[in-house]
Amino acid sequence: SKGTPNSDYRTASSLPSCHPLRFTSVMVMATSGMPLTQAMSSGSMWIVELVTAAVGAAQTELLVLALAFCMHAAVFGKYRLQPRLSTPKKGGAPAADSGGKAVRSTRTSCAPLGSGGVEAPRAGLAALRAAVQEADLAAALGCLARLPRACPSAAQQTLLQRLARLAAEQGGVASMLHEVRQCRFAQPWLYNTLLDACVECRDSVAAGHVMAEAVEVGLADVVTYNTMVKAHLRGGDPRAASAAIEAMRAAGLQPNTVTFNELLDVAVKADTHAAWRLLDEMKACGLQPNKITCSILLKCVQSGSQPADVDRALAVLEDLGDDMDEVLLSSALEACIRATRRDLVARLLDRHCGGRRRIHTLNPQTYGSVIRAFGFVGSVKGVRETWQEMRARRVLPTSITLGCTVEALVANREPDAAHALLREVLRDSEAQMAVNAVIYCSVLKGFAHQRRFDRVWALYEEMLAENLQSQFTSVTFNTLIDACSRCGEVGRTPGLLEEMVRYGIKPNIVTYSAVLKGLCQLNQLDRAFELVESMKSMEHIRVDEQTYNTLLDGCARQGLYNRGMEVFAEMKELGVRPSNFTLSILVKLANRGRQLPVAFKLAEEVSRTYGFRLNVHVYNNLIQACFTHKDPPRALDVLEEMLGERCQPDVRTHSLLLRGFVSAGDAQSAVGLVRATMGLGGSLHRLKRVEASALQPQEGLPLELLSEITEAIARELRAEDLAAELARELRRQGVRLEARLSLRLARTAMNAKAAS
Repeated sequence: SKGTPNSDYRTASSLPSCHPLRFTSVMVMATSGMPLTQAMSSGSMWIVELVTAAVGAAQTELLVLALAFCMHAAVFGKYRLQPRLSTPKKGGAPAADSGGKAVRSTRTSCAPLGSGGVEAPRAGLAALRAAVQEADLAAALGCLARLPRACPSAAQQTLLQRLARLAAEQGGVASMLHEVRQCRFAQPWLYNTLLDACVECRDSVAAGHVMAEAVEVGLADVVTYNTMVKAHLRGGDPRAASAAIEAMRAAGLQPNTVTFNELLDVAVKADTHAAWRLLDEMKACGLQPNKITCSILLKCVQSGSQPADVDRALAVLEDLGDDMDEVLLSSALEACIRATRRDLVARLLDRHCGGRRRIHTLNPQTYGSVIRAFGFVGSVKGVRETWQEMRARRVLPTSITLGCTVEALVANREPDAAHALLREVLRDSEAQMAVNAVIYCSVLKGFAHQRRFDRVWALYEEMLAENLQSQFTSVTFNTLIDACSRCGEVGRTPGLLEEMVRYGIKPNIVTYSAVLKGLCQLNQLDRAFELVESMKSMEHIRVDEQTYNTLLDGCARQGLYNRGMEVFAEMKELGVRPSNFTLSILVKLANRGRQLPVAFKLAEEVSRTYGFRLNVHVYNNLIQACFTHKDPPRALDVLEEMLGERCQPDVRTHSLLLRGFVSAGDAQSAVGLVRATMGLGGSLHRLKRVEASALQPQEGLPLELLSEITEAIARELRAEDLAAELARELRRQGVRLEARLSLRLARTAMNAKAAS
C-alpha cells in the first residue's frame, strides 16, 4: 500500500511465477482502487508464466496419462482392434459328432465383435462359463462367435479347455470342429487342447479326426504330434506311435524331448533294453535328457535290476550337474534303496546333501527320503543332523517324515534314540499330531529285536497313557505278540488276544503266526501243530507260507528231519508256494538231520520247480552245511557257484568261510580268502580270476572279523609268521587291527627273526 500499483507489479513480477505472493500482489492492486481489468491485464504476463511452468513440471505425467488412455481405449474400449469376422454361409447344416449325432448350435450369426463394444467379449465369456458349468454343449458352442480371437486371455483359454473336455465327453468333437471353422477360430493351441481332451477321454477316433484336420489346415505343430504319440502309446500301439513320429519328420518337424519322454515312459515298463536304445537315439538327435527323463529312467530301477542298469541311470542323473531339484533327489534316493545299492546312495548323499552342495529347499517328504537314505547307509549322524536341520528351518514334520526318522534309528540299533525323538515331538504342540500308533510300533520292534521286553511293555503302557487306543489295529497287537514270542513271554499272549477282541479287532493269519513262532522258539512243537490244526478249521484264516515256514523252522531247531519233510510235503500238496526263505530253512533242516546230499538236491529241485534263483541266505546255509559235514572244498564250490550267479556275498558268507577254514586248520585258505577279498596278491588259486569287488560285501569286511581271524591264525593254528604278514598287508591297505594284536604279532615276528 506504500507504493503505486505499478511499483507493486514490478515487485510481484520479480517473484517466481509459481510463488503465492505473486498472486497476492494482483489481488492487492485490485482492492486498492485500480480497476480489476487493469489489474488482470497487469498480471496476465505472470499468469501465462505460471501455466507454462506447471505444464513443464508435469509434462512426463501428462504424457503417461495420455498413453494410458489410448491403450485402455484400444484394449477395452469400442476402438479395440479385432480381425474382421465373416458371416457363415447360409444353409450350412449343423455338424455331426463322432458318433453320428447332430449338435444344433444356438448361434444365429457370427456378428462382428466390434458392434457390441466392450460388453460383447465379457458377455460372451460369461455365457460360455455358464454353459460349460451346466454341461450344455450346444449353448457353449454358440458362444464361440462372441469371443475374441486375437490374444485370448488366460480365463478364455481355461474355459475353452473345459469346453474341449466337455465336447470329448459328450461325443461332440466334430461339432466343435465345425464351429471353429465357421468362426475362423482355428489356432494351433486350440487344436492341441481339443486333441489332448480326446486322448484323456480315450476317444481315439475323435483324436484321429482332430489330428487329420489340424494337418489339413497346416496348424499341426510338434505338440500336436507329441499328443498323438501319447495317444497311441496309451492305446498299446507302439507301431502307430512310431508312424506318428515319422509323419512328424515328414512334415519338417523334429521330435523333441517330450516325444522321447513319452516313448521312454512306456518302454521302461516293458523292455529296459528298448528304453536304453531310445535314450541313445535321443542323444543322437542332439537332445539332452532333462529332469523328467531322469525320473522316468529311475522307474526301471527295482530290487532285481542289473547293476549295469542302475549305474547307467545314475550316470544320466549325474549329467544334470547341479540342476537337481528336491523331487528328483528323492526319486533317485528311493530308487537306489530299492536296488540295495549303498554305494550309490552314499554318493548321492555326499554330492547333494553335504557341505556346500546341499539342496536348501527341501519339503517334509524330501527330508524323509534323505533321512531314510542316511539310515540305509548306516549313518546315524546323518539321520540326526538332517532331522535337526529340518527342525531348525521350522519345517513341520509329517507322520511320514517322523516315521522315516524313527525307522532309520531303529534299523541302526538305536531304539532308545527313536523313543527320545518321539517324546521330543510329543512335547511340541504343533508337531505332536505326527505321532501315531504305527510309529510307536516301530520302536516296539526295535526293543523286541534286542530282547528288552521290559522296554516293550513300558512302551505299550505309554501308548495307552497317550490315548492312542483308537489307533490300535491288528498290526499293533501283532507287533506286541511277536515281541512276546521273541522274548520268551508267550504267557502274555492270551491276555493280548483278549484285548484284541475287546477293541473289536479280529486276529488274522499274522497274529496266529506270531503265536506259532513263540511256541516253536520255546520248543513246544506239539502245541504248535495243534494251533495249526485249529487254524485250518477257521473260515477267515488260511494257512500260508509263513505258517509252514514257522513249523519247518521249529522242526529244524529240534533236528526233526522226517517230521519237517512231512510238513513240506503237506505245504506242496495244498498249493502253498515256497520261497527262498522256505528253501533256506529246508537246507538248515537237512543239515541238522545229517543229510548233506539232500540239502543240495532240495536247493536244485525247489528253485528249478518254482522258478527262482537262490539268494545269499540259501548259499550261506549250504556253506555252513559243508563245514558242519567236514567238507571245506565243497564250501568253496558253493562260493564259486554263488559268484557265477552274480550273487554278492555278505558278511555272514565270509564269516562262515573264514571261521570254517580256521576250524578245519586250513590257515592258507583263510589268508588266501582275505587277500582275494581285499584285492591283495597271493590269494586262493581258485579265486585268482575273481574281481575283489565281486567278493566284497557291500559294507566291507568288519574290522572285528579280520582281527578275530588274524589272531586265530596266530594262536590256534600256530602260524604267527603268516598272521604277521597278513597284518602288515592289511595295514598297507589302511586297515588298522587292534593295537594289542598288532603288538603281539610284531613281537612274534621279531622273536622268529632273532631265532633264525
